[in-house]
Amino acid sequence: MKLFVVAPYVGEFGWEVISWEPLVRRAWMDGGPYDRAIVFSGPGRRLLYPWANEVRTLPDIPVHEAECLLWHDWDEEKKNIVNDLIKRAVDEVMAEYPPKINQADVFSYGCLQKYNDQMYARGEPDLLQGDGIELLPESERGCVVLCVRDRSMSEYRNWRIEKWCELASLIEAAGYKAVVIGKVRDQDAWNHALLSTGAFDLINLTTVDDLIRIFSSDRCKLAIGGNTGTIHLASRCALPHLVWGGEKVVIRVAETNWFGAPHHVMMVGWNPKPESVTEKAVKFLETGSWEKKDA
Repeated sequence: MKLFVVAPYVGEFGWEVISWEPLVRRAWMDGGPYDRAIVFSGPGRRLLYPWANEVRTLPDIPVHEAECLLWHDWDEEKKNIVNDLIKRAVDEVMAEYPPKINQADVFSYGCLQKYNDQMYARGEPDLLQGDGIELLPESERGCVVLCVRDRSMSEYRNWRIEKWCELASLIEAAGYKAVVIGKVRDQDAWNHALLSTGAFDLINLTTVDDLIRIFSSDRCKLAIGGNTGTIHLASRCALPHLVWGGEKVVIRVAETNWFGAPHHVMMVGWNPKPESVTEKAVKFLETGSWEKKDA
């Protein structure tokens, strides 16, 4: 039996979406055909690797702040930890499929040295789709997903909780169901603040598989947020997305929009006005056009 084994990924989620998974899939396509593909990643990510036979998670993986494809402040100690994770993954598979009668190709961080192009431009991404499980509420005009970023790294890119609540209220007032997703540090504060907005609160409640189900649902009409991993995932599901940021964000969002989803980047930095975001979103939802001067 010919096996394809993908060692554990420890980088940022967004980079798993725009770089790691497409690269892994490209290696799987180039080296195959394989009898079985086994991917090691975080929990709840089966739909992120639809071509794999199995997606597994190793227990007791250390947690460090991630940056791009690796842990932040990459040093020899972290390199040794990742090498140990790779060994644990390979040993687990080889215990089930003895090497005497099986061949295994392993994709790990060392394979990245074979490539020279931009990380997110050299893979073979596929359209991500749900599995028929509906997680969104019924809404006459559809759902708009608000993609919250709340990280300690580059904290200036986080939008304040009051602004997310204001945006949720404005989306609700426009007749759409606001759905709020994301991983946050103070869940109680977010849950309490969102109560008055009428939004469908999914803060800290979704896996990656859940998000793929949400973004690929017919009930979902638009994703909104700064340049963050969940926005990239929406793009992989071909969902229209409204993003804010600067010139680099315009380039990144365009280069990773492989399936041609309608999208727009508001060139207003990291602190747009909620009413401006709403106006842009509603215009697109009602006319299919983004045309209006950003503010």
